[in-house]
Amino acid sequence: MLDMHTHSTLSHDGENDMREMVEHAFKSGLKVIASTEHIDLNVYYSSKYKNNILIPRGHKEIRKLKEEYADKIKLIYGVEFAQSVHDKAFAKEIIDEYQFDYVLGSVHAVREISDFYYLDYNELDNHDLMTKFFNETLEMVEWGEIDAVAHLTYPLRYIVGRCKIDFKLSTFDNKIREIFKVMVAKNIALELNTCGMRLDNYNRPDPDFGYFELYKEMGGDMVTIGSDAHNKQFIGCDIPAALKKLKEIGFDRVTYFEKRKPFYLDI
Repeated sequence: MLDMHTHSTLSHDGENDMREMVEHAFKSGLKVIASTEHIDLNVYYSSKYKNNILIPRGHKEIRKLKEEYADKIKLIYGVEFAQSVHDKAFAKEIIDEYQFDYVLGSVHAVREISDFYYLDYNELDNHDLMTKFFNETLEMVEWGEIDAVAHLTYPLRYIVGRCKIDFKLSTFDNKIREIFKVMVAKNIALELNTCGMRLDNYNRPDPDFGYFELYKEMGGDMVTIGSDAHNKQFIGCDIPAALKKLKEIGFDRVTYFEKRKPFYLDI
């Protein structure tokens, strides 16, 4: 089993240090774990997030742990890079500087709007917000400097899960098809993020399994899977059940990355 999306205290919102995360993953029987610490480009130099300190520190710490655990578990040096298209040239500089194994692209906020986590969706035009979200996601995959797309339906955790708003995502199916078309052409993987499966009032992955059926119909065959764990107890959470569902859809393998190249594990 593998988990390609985790956060330690090297991210501003992680609860366990990287060693605790890796050790727990090893004791839980995982074969592969990726450290995907946050870089949210719109707050990269913010004193609140201190990414300008945590990322260089993590660069050294994770490489040390990779060597230490080499005969126990494969540790992937990744990053969850959000809002990369807000400054593409700067984002590329950061990616090149730290030589990550794996770049997981995400959209946590759109231009001129704060992080989705902090919004009051009862006061917003959610259709307009999701239009901006998918437009920036499309821009990100067209840019192409990522290996996988994280939690493709991320704002629904809060619109549907937290605020219990009935939102018809099917309105955006054509836009999602556009995104998948570019991903397939550029060999960008689609992440199955299991975080939503453990959230009250949501109980589904990001994106939902139906979109993996669409992705496969469109020729997509690169799927990553991650718990989005921010503490050690959620590492690997719901991944066995999600892998079983992927198998039923027709996927025989899942993808991980080393040195920005794809490798595969059979389901």
